[in-house]
Amino acid sequence: MSPRWEPGLSPDCVGLYNIWNEVDEYYNRALALYNTAVREHISVTKVLDSAVVHWKGIEAGAPQPSNPPTSQDLEDGAQYRSDVRAAKAAWEAVVLMVDKARAKMVHADEHRYSSQRVRDYAWADYEAQAQKEVKEREEHDRRKSERFSWARPKPQPKEPDEYWIPKYDWKKLFEEDQAKKEAQSARQAELNLNSYELTPPGPEEIAQYISSLDAAFENYATLERFPSPPAWTCTVPFCDAQRRERELAACSHQIAYVFRGSDLKKLRRSFHPDRFSANPNAPAMQRQAQEVFVALDAEHQLGEEEDADSD
Repeated sequence: MSPRWEPGLSPDCVGLYNIWNEVDEYYNRALALYNTAVREHISVTKVLDSAVVHWKGIEAGAPQPSNPPTSQDLEDGAQYRSDVRAAKAAWEAVVLMVDKARAKMVHADEHRYSSQRVRDYAWADYEAQAQKEVKEREEHDRRKSERFSWARPKPQPKEPDEYWIPKYDWKKLFEEDQAKKEAQSARQAELNLNSYELTPPGPEEIAQYISSLDAAFENYATLERFPSPPAWTCTVPFCDAQRRERELAACSHQIAYVFRGSDLKKLRRSFHPDRFSANPNAPAMQRQAQEVFVALDAEHQLGEEEDADSD
């Protein structure tokens, strides 16, 4: 049979429906054969009843011979026995027909029952698949209605008294703005972003600063103030000293200038951020030490490259 397409169902579900349709036709043919066998069995049973009545009637009509029997009595007796045998043979033939009809009916009934079970199983598979797809489609439609705004119900206009008019506390906003400015000013004062000289320090000041590092780094845990390198106005274009996120006032160029000619390898170890982990002000000092460490490390690598080129 040609495939049948049901709207809204997948090809798999339509295939299950077609299977059920074919099995249903097969069941209808089996049911028709069973009904035919039943009618045939009923008709043969009626013939059997007639044959039994005919046989018993012949047996009941036995002739009564005279005493002494005559030749006519002998002929009547022979005819009677012949009729009885014929009636009995007819009855036996009808009994065989009844047995065959009963066997045919039983076979047709088994065939009908098996085809009915197959049809029920096919319908159950189709119905389960169809219900599953219907639920999935409903779930998809529900999600689609929640996803797209055009599928949502339009909001009803509000009454004039339901509109919310924002009210600003201008005094509170002004106080918060002033507090932010004061905190920023305190931060700049703490980092000494504006407390640098216009000219670089002299050799004596640099030597005094480097010599003070040994005393400062004797105990990192008790260090109260980070030994910041001297800072002044940097003339390098786009210098990182202009970045507000820096912790030190000195830029990388000034750090390299201050520590030029010193033992950079030793100073790198001294300014390593991990050494300040035991200090109470570890987070701030580690950030400051990180800037010095990065500048010293870059200068140290540059010196090694120059030495390699000279060799």
